Amino acid sequence: MRQLPLGVRLADHATLDTFHPGANGATLERLVAFVDAGIDGISLVLSGPSASGKTHLLQAACARFSAGQDRAGGGTRPCGYLSLGDLPSVRLTTALEGWGQLALVVLDRVDGAFGDHQSEVALMRLYNDLQRRGGRLLLAARQPLSARGPQLADLASRLRSGLHASLQAPDDEAAGAALRLRAAARGLELPEETVSWLLRRARRDMHSLCALLDGLDEASLVEQRRLTVPFVRDMLRMHDN
Repeated sequence: MRQLPLGVRLADHATLDTFHPGANGATLERLVAFVDAGIDGISLVLSGPSASGKTHLLQAACARFSAGQDRAGGGTRPCGYLSLGDLPSVRLTTALEGWGQLALVVLDRVDGAFGDHQSEVALMRLYNDLQRRGGRLLLAARQPLSARGPQLADLASRLRSGLHASLQAPDDEAAGAALRLRAAARGLELPEETVSWLLRRARRDMHSLCALLDGLDEASLVEQRRLTVPFVRDMLRMHDN
């Protein structure tokens, strides 16, 4: 089977090795088991609040699955990742054409499709195609299906019968550990006092913290400076001005 193109480019940093589980260890284990072995059905729905790590984990799962070898010893297994948030004006009927051929389909922000009949019909068709071909479906939503799920009865029934896992947003300790892990993956030295300062002064959601770290990484390369508190403070002051 030929490799179909991914819906978007996967982030280079989005790997399981750069995800700090914190209180989400059991959820991470369930996700890995699903990706590696496809346990207990064809679907898994991952739910959690904004900035809890859903996108990171979904992209990491897609990368892990694609890098694995199929059981017959063949080549890379085809997988596709798509965020419905990237498709504000495109119905899934068109966007998912041909995706039923993949071994694993990974859909982020899937709750954006719930409530739209045509989108739900497209998801139902995809589910049936994957089931018929032995593929699997990994989804992420902000709320569990029990709180907000699809209105199409058949789709709701199938997704609710599959696996479910939830993510908690990281506390300060977990956020700090996640920042240090991301910095280490980029070859950066991030002192503990800098992490503590950032958690006190910057926006504390992981999206903002990771974007800030990426910007500081570039600035430190340009200035040939370490990520000390004075340097970070100066960079943020310059940005604000």
